[in-house]
Amino acid sequence: MIKAVAQLKANDVLPVIATGRNIFEIKNVIQQTQIDTLVSANGAYIVLRGKPVDVTEIPKDVIKRLTALVKNHDDAYATLNNQTDRINRMIDNVKKSLSLHQ
Repeated sequence: MIKAVAQLKANDVLPVIATGRNIFEIKNVIQQTQIDTLVSANGAYIVLRGKPVDVTEIPKDVIKRLTALVKNHDDAYATLNNQTDRINRMIDNVKKSLSLHQ
């Protein structure tokens, strides 16, 4: 794969990583391939030649409403950005989901 990426660059083709994952989840792929253009987090974080060009942020009032809704339903939720993720509390469904990704 590394050779293929190098060949693309040598042929003046811009390799792009497109993924639903957040950038912190694919750091090893970025480091190994030296690809610096990506569309991550299902399009919420876009980088062109190493520089973010579009970053979608959820408005704080939406987050507050989501938090209240989840609390009213006694549920859990996760938030993510380009650096990390957070879960408001650990419940069985969260534990099951996390075990699938390990």
